[in-house]
Amino acid sequence: MSQGLFQRAPITRLLAGLLLLLVGAALVAVGLRTTHEVYASAPADADAAESETISEPQLVIDATFTGVVRKDGHLTSTYDRGAPQGKQACPT
Repeated sequence: MSQGLFQRAPITRLLAGLLLLLVGAALVAVGLRTTHEVYASAPADADAAESETISEPQLVIDATFTGVVRKDGHLTSTYDRGAPQGKQACPT
């Protein structure tokens, strides 16, 4: 009767768990440092268009609530980023 690798050595399970934890933490750290260029409107000329740099977590929030879409290969904001933020009235 053969035993599996993880049943033979409990230290192997611990090391595998720690490795997964470290890889996950590294991926989160990279995501927190990543930034993206978001344009106010779809740029005809990317150099002349007004843009803003936002973080990966902010991009996820904006894209989830339809604040950023991809148009012509560029990330484009669908709302006025200069407007005061806060609780918005329900549109329905």
